[in-house]
Amino acid sequence: MANTKPTKPTNLVRVNDSMIHDTKQPGLKAVTLGLRDNEGNQKVGTIFVSEKQINADKKTADLSKSQQKSHVALNRDKDYTFSVKTGKDADGKPVFENSKISGADIIDQNKAYLKERTAQRERNIEASVQEPSQQAETEAEGPVA
Repeated sequence: MANTKPTKPTNLVRVNDSMIHDTKQPGLKAVTLGLRDNEGNQKVGTIFVSEKQINADKKTADLSKSQQKSHVALNRDKDYTFSVKTGKDADGKPVFENSKISGADIIDQNKAYLKERTAQRERNIEASVQEPSQQAETEAEGPVA
C-alpha cells in the first residue's frame, strides 16, 4: 500500500560549503543563494543566518572539500534579508539592494532556480553534442567551390 501521508514541506536549503561565508558578527553566517521568482527573474544574493542553522550534509562528508555540502534550516514563516550586489558607487564601494523574503519563498524560489540551472546545463550538453556532429557533416561534404 502506498504511503498516503502528506509530506511536510521542507525547511532546508542545500548549498555547497563554498557558498557559506563568515561575517564580522560572531555566530552569523552569510549564505549565497540563487532565486527564481514566478516571473522567471533570477538573481543571486546573500541571506544571513545563525551558524546553528547550518548543518553539514553527512552524505558529502567523505568527498573533497570543494564538493562538500550543508543544509541551511530556514523558518518558513520568518522574513530574511536577501541582499543583492547591484554595482558600485562613485567611490568604488559595492552597492547592495536589500529585500525581505519569507523563508518559504526562499526555499521555493531556490528550488526553482536550481531546477532551471539543471535544465540549462542539459540544454548546453545537448547543444555541445549536436555541434560536433553538424561540423563533421560539413567537413564530410568537402570544400564548397
